[in-house]
Amino acid sequence: MATLLRRELQSGSRRFILIADEVASTSETPSPIQVAQATIEHANVYVDTRDVEDMRREHPDVPVYGFWQALLAGGVIDVTGTWDSYVYYENRESEDGLVLSIVNGYATASLAFQGGLPAAVQMYRPREVTEEDLAGLTLPSQPVLLPSEVAAFRRARIRKHALVAASTCGVGLALCAAVDVALVLRANSLEDRARDIDAQAAEIRAEANQLKAVRDPLTLQDRQRNHLILTRLSELVAESVRPNIADLRPAVQSNAVVEVAAIPTTLSFPILVEYSPATVPTITYSVDGSQPPAPVEETQCENC
Repeated sequence: MATLLRRELQSGSRRFILIADEVASTSETPSPIQVAQATIEHANVYVDTRDVEDMRREHPDVPVYGFWQALLAGGVIDVTGTWDSYVYYENRESEDGLVLSIVNGYATASLAFQGGLPAAVQMYRPREVTEEDLAGLTLPSQPVLLPSEVAAFRRARIRKHALVAASTCGVGLALCAAVDVALVLRANSLEDRARDIDAQAAEIRAEANQLKAVRDPLTLQDRQRNHLILTRLSELVAESVRPNIADLRPAVQSNAVVEVAAIPTTLSFPILVEYSPATVPTITYSVDGSQPPAPVEETQCENC
């Protein structure tokens, strides 16, 4: 079988080159490049910078991938459900190759061998990778890049973003000018509106100050007295008694005399009843409750 390493291969319409790589938690290569991070199925994958540089000189336009990197990413090696086993590739002409160790469903490490597959590996009946396994191989999305290529790629991307930003800034400046004009006009409109609101507020405050100057002419005592007068009037009217409104003037007297057809019996306030066969019955009551009911002649003032 022809070697699978360091020569141009093809999968579909894609050309590629595979180089020896290393599966390990930490690389022992003097100048490693990490091409795949550890997953739940395998450890980190590294290649040697010197191998990549050799391929750049020999095949400058062909993408390069690590051997185990490509096979693990393309699904050629399925470690799921695999316990202690090995997968290997051997160049039958030179009797050298690569072997991958799988322990408890996890690709833990790889090594390179010369002079044929080690006997310790052969006893596990390892699976061999052949060129037929590479037919229709799904390659990783990212080929191996040298550090200098990564830096150049980043610089190119930065320049591209800078050009886009510069062209955007030109449009942005024009938009900013238009926005500034709109903001100035809006600010002027808001200032005019604020002045109108301040003027209206001043008018409202002036009206409020005028209202504060208006005082209720009645005191609390006056309101309580008027309430009592009206309550007693309503009780008299309910008893079909017609009180003399002129007698209710507080400045004249506190007691009032009222003629009645029948003596009321359900009033809530005391009354003085005067009755004789030759006269109409009368009652005397305190209009505002300030004095007990008494005959009129005893409560009239000197000027009445």
